[in-house]
Formats: sequence, structure tokens, C-alpha cells
Amino acid sequence: MEPSDTGGGGHQRLGVGGRLPGNVSNNRGFSPDELTQLIDGIIGERLRLALEQNQQYVEVEAKRIQVERERSKVFWKKVRTWASFINNWSWAAVIVVGSFSTGIYIGLNLLPSGVVCPSESSPCYWLRIDGRKTAPK
Repeated sequence: MEPSDTGGGGHQRLGVGGRLPGNVSNNRGFSPDELTQLIDGIIGERLRLALEQNQQYVEVEAKRIQVERERSKVFWKKVRTWASFINNWSWAAVIVVGSFSTGIYIGLNLLPSGVVCPSESSPCYWLRIDGRKTAPK
């Protein structure tokens, strides 16, 4: 028998002329059990690397989600702060506008002698509910 056909232990070698595919030299023959173990080792290593990369991805994704939640919390805290501020000042503005409007109403309609309108074409006259109240002539 030629050395390229059989190897030690009576097992047949891979390839032609004692070479592995891709012209890689083979100094000894591989048994099917050895090839199975070698392939299983390679597959196991690739699976381990894939799982490790997946675990790293999961960790990075978890950190990203945590940072996103923190940003969201900060954003909504700012929104609540500004909403509270605007709410407080809007009530103050409503009270000021209401007081001013009440003052104008009282000044123009209930105390006509206190406010003198120069003529019937003046804004003072237009704001009065009773249009007959004008300044004495």
C-alpha cells in the first residue's frame, strides 16, 4: 500500500498524496474520531465566541436602555418643573388681568363722576356699558 492511501492504524487518509484540502501538508493521518473531535472543538469555540459577543451586545444594550431611561426621567422632571412654574405664574396673570378688568369696569361704569370722557368718540366712552354717561359739557 502507498502511504497516501492508508495511515497508521489502518485508517484511510484525507486528500490525495497525504495532503489535506487546500494543499496543507499532513504529516500523519486523522482518524474519523479525531476529525470529529477537531470539528466539535472548532464548532464549540465558535459558539463560545458567538455567545460571548452576544453577551457583550446584551450588556451594551442594557446600558443604553438605562441611559435612555435616565435621560427620560431628567426630561420629564424638567417638564414638570416648567409646567409647575407656568401654572403658578398663569394663575398670577389671571388674577392680575381679572383685577385690572374689574378696576376698569368699576372706574368707567360705577363711578362715572370719577372718570371724565372728553367726547363720545373716545375709547373711554366706548368701554362704558351705558353709552349715555358722558362728561358734563
